Amino acid sequence: MKIKVRTTDNCVVFDFAVGFEFWMLKEEFLAFETKKLIDDGGRIMRLYADEAVLIQSPARISEDCGEVKFIRIRMDVTKFMNTVNYLIEKGLIRNDKFHEMDTDSFAWKVSAHASLTFVQILKHRMFTAKEKLYDAVRKVPTEHLARLRDDISRLIGQGKVIAPDWAECSFYFYPEDGKGYNGGIIWHGSESGYSIHT
Repeated sequence: MKIKVRTTDNCVVFDFAVGFEFWMLKEEFLAFETKKLIDDGGRIMRLYADEAVLIQSPARISEDCGEVKFIRIRMDVTKFMNTVNYLIEKGLIRNDKFHEMDTDSFAWKVSAHASLTFVQILKHRMFTAKEKLYDAVRKVPTEHLARLRDDISRLIGQGKVIAPDWAECSFYFYPEDGKGYNGGIIWHGSESGYSIHT
């Protein structure tokens, strides 16, 4: 996806090339790591480590007959924002014209993590759902347990704490450091197996 960026005296303007323009105050832009939800008065931007989500604000939603419109951009948000800041400081992004950037240049790098055994998972300090795992091992068919083990291993490797979820044989995860996304490894039954929801 192409994103065009320019500045004004007080703002950094992002044009997402699909009729979705977002204006961010320079103070908000410089503090983006601590301010994860930004409203420009017409749209909302939610920043995660691995994606930016742009949503029509409630006022716009009501004008559009209640239809919620959003764009999800998968990328390394910190790398993207730091690059934009660098280009602004170097004078390459200015008030008079848009500078075009490609989100492929900021693709989120997923590192491979070692697959843990269930014994290693149970002993891991970031795994707090022992009873749920015991329950899953008793009730979930063997072919789905390998996927569960791989998902838990990968999420622990990404710094996620794995906790019990209220749903049967399901797990909740959240970032240990508080930065990033929360979600669940949800059991959908023997036919569908597990899926990750964020």
